[in-house]
Amino acid sequence: MKKVWVYVVIIVIIVATIIGMIFLSNNVNLSFNNAKIINKIINQKASKINENYPWVYDYKSSNKEVIIPYFNIDSKNIKDINIDNINANYDNVIHANYVYSVNDDVLSLLYTKEYANKIDYQVYNISLNTSKVMNTQDVLDYYSLRYDNILEKALLSAEFYLKQLNYSEDLLATYIDDTNNSIRENGFEIYIGSNHELYIIVNIVHERIEKILIPIIDK
Repeated sequence: MKKVWVYVVIIVIIVATIIGMIFLSNNVNLSFNNAKIINKIINQKASKINENYPWVYDYKSSNKEVIIPYFNIDSKNIKDINIDNINANYDNVIHANYVYSVNDDVLSLLYTKEYANKIDYQVYNISLNTSKVMNTQDVLDYYSLRYDNILEKALLSAEFYLKQLNYSEDLLATYIDDTNNSIRENGFEIYIGSNHELYIIVNIVHERIEKILIPIIDK
């Protein structure tokens, strides 16, 4: 009788071990597959929609003075950007053009629209390594730049710009304060030139709110 119980216990242990091994194997495979899927999502290297075209090319517009950039990147988010730019209202735009550069794995594009009384800028930074649209902090992190350092340069450059407009001392002081508050609150956008040169776009507050493009010489 004791031998029978010994055999029963041994069989139970063996069955439990087999079930445990199967469970562990399934979970390891599931974890491995999940890791592969997550890794694919995170590291989705950019690919072109049309291999015969550059990363960005002109979208043909009915208005010859308006050139619309078309990103040749196979990504839903970036396709949405293309659609937004194509369907934007250009009725009051006198002239529109763009420049772009590729540095390392970052595609940076500056889209300039000229109106009768202002110039508007749009900046796009896209990682060709992940197909991700990068925000300002992403770009700073990629190039190992400190936000506070670039912010300080932006404030000094904005102040210099305002001083060239020949306002009275009191009015200048007011505009500098307003502009500093605006930049600190709203931040800035970054465009990376073809030789890694850094430009930022900020709002200047004076008689009107004006977007300006500022080169940052020392990165």
